[in-house]
Amino acid sequence: MLASCGYLDAGLMSGLVAAWKELFKLFDPDVVIGQHAPTALLALRGSSVRKIGLGHGFDLPPRISPFPAWRKSMDKEPTLELVEAAILKSVNQAMQTLRLQKLERLSDIFDLDDRFLCTFPELDWYRAKTNGGRKYFGAIFSSPQDAVKLGMPTGSGNAVLAYVQAASEGFVPMLEAIRQSNLRGLVISPDLNPRKARTLTTDRIVVTNRLVDLPHALSQADLVISNGGHGVVAAALLAGKPQLLNPVYVEQSLTALRCEKGRFSQSIKAPTDIEHWKRAINQLLREKAFMTEAMKVAEKYRSYDVARQVSRIVDVIDQRQPKRALH
Repeated sequence: MLASCGYLDAGLMSGLVAAWKELFKLFDPDVVIGQHAPTALLALRGSSVRKIGLGHGFDLPPRISPFPAWRKSMDKEPTLELVEAAILKSVNQAMQTLRLQKLERLSDIFDLDDRFLCTFPELDWYRAKTNGGRKYFGAIFSSPQDAVKLGMPTGSGNAVLAYVQAASEGFVPMLEAIRQSNLRGLVISPDLNPRKARTLTTDRIVVTNRLVDLPHALSQADLVISNGGHGVVAAALLAGKPQLLNPVYVEQSLTALRCEKGRFSQSIKAPTDIEHWKRAINQLLREKAFMTEAMKVAEKYRSYDVARQVSRIVDVIDQRQPKRALH
C-alpha cells in the first residue's frame, strides 16, 4: 500500500514530508493525533511533539518487521521483504535530505508515544500476528443525533438487518434472496438514491438511505448483513447478533476473516448468486451455534459503554500530556 502511494520515490517523499514539516512549523502543536498518517509521522521524527495513533486495527499496524502479510499465500514470499527494503531505502534517502531521524526498520514509522487501538481482539487481524501483544481500548461508533428509529416490518418470520453499499457487488441478489426467503428486512444503504429506495421497498422489506439509529435497529434483528465495515460489525457484535459479511475492501476482508474465526459469522463467497445468498442466510438463522458464539462475545463486553469512549480517550490524552510552560 505504501509503495502505491509514492513511497518508492525518494524525491516525491522528500517533498511530501517537507510539506508536513512546514505545516507543523506553522501550527507548532504540542500533540498530533493521527489515524494511520505515516507521512505526517515521518515529519515528526526526532521532534518533541507527542505522537498519538488512533485506529481500529488495520490502520494501526504492530511494530514488527516485515509487516504481516494480508494473505496466507504471501507469508513466505520473498517479494514482501524486498519491497519493504526498497521502501525503507527510499524513505531514509528522503529523511537524510531533510536532516530527519532515519528509520532502522519500516515499522519505525509507527513509533508512537501512545496508541489507542479502538477495536476488540475478536476483530483485530493483527492479533494473531503479534502473539496477543496488543492492548485494546474498545471500538468507537455512534448514532448521529438526527438518526431515525426505524423498526422491522411487521409480520411473522425472522428479521434481517442489512447495512450495505448499493454499489457493492451482490446488493441486488441479496435483496432478492431476502425476499425469496420470506424474511422481514430493514436494508440501510447510504449511497442509494431515495427514489430507488422507495421502489425497492415492499411490505416485508424496508429499504432506506437515511441515517438510522443502529442500536435500535439491531435490537430487532435476528441476523446482520454488511460489507464488513468496522463500526457496523462492532455494533452487531456488542448486540450479540450473527453476521453475514460481503467485503468490498481489503480491511473489510481481514475483519471478515477474524469474524469467521470467532465462529459468529460467515462470508459470502459468490455475491452475484442468489441461491448462495439464500443458503448462507438460512444457515446462519438455522444453526444456533452462530447465535451462541455471538452472545458469548456480547456477554463478555456487557459493561462496555461506547458512548463514553471518546471522552475517555480525551481524558487519557490530557492526563498524559505535559503542560507547556508559559513565557
